[in-house]
Amino acid sequence: GPIIKDKLFFFVNVDDFEKIQPGRYGAAGTGAPEEVDNVSIAQAQQVVDIANAVYDYDAGGYSGLPSTLIDEDRLAKLDWNINDNHRATYTHQESTNNIASEYGSSRNILSLTSGGFLKTTSLEVDTVQLFSDWSDTFSTNLKVSEKGTRQRNDNVGGSEFMRATILLEGDDNGPQILLGPDPFRHANSLTTDTRNIELEFNKLVGIHEIVGGYSQK
Repeated sequence: GPIIKDKLFFFVNVDDFEKIQPGRYGAAGTGAPEEVDNVSIAQAQQVVDIANAVYDYDAGGYSGLPSTLIDEDRLAKLDWNINDNHRATYTHQESTNNIASEYGSSRNILSLTSGGFLKTTSLEVDTVQLFSDWSDTFSTNLKVSEKGTRQRNDNVGGSEFMRATILLEGDDNGPQILLGPDPFRHANSLTTDTRNIELEFNKLVGIHEIVGGYSQK
């Protein structure tokens, strides 16, 4: 919409998306898509109760951690008609992606939901462009942008508790219950910041067009 008639305009876009799928693994009898053999609801509940009573720790549930995907996108743009020969734009974009996932379960191992993790990826971009017609035969386009990306992993059950393995039959090859965070997951993070500068020019020479430019990252 217009801020100043025929001079300055704005555009805003908001886009949210959410998708939830049921957890994959659960104790036998929970009705989960894949029930873990030889790990009963009673056994899983006993582990949860002991973790709470002895360690004051919420070990989570045993019927599967729902896989939740959340996307949030925001965009704002300003268009400025400086004069008949020059126009500038500014664009700000933010995007956040969150997904919760199970970790550690298999046909013989039940990982309680405290062992799941939340992966968050965020993106932020600021872009300025200047379009200039210097004459009927010569024009330029200058673009400067800064982009920052952040990625981190957070444990559903926090990062302060141990990763515990309960051998239900006293054997590594037998049924097991896991609780607590993956000890390495929280250390996985990535941060990237970049700046791009691009300059493009167009020159008409008779019936020919010459295009050139410069780019720096």
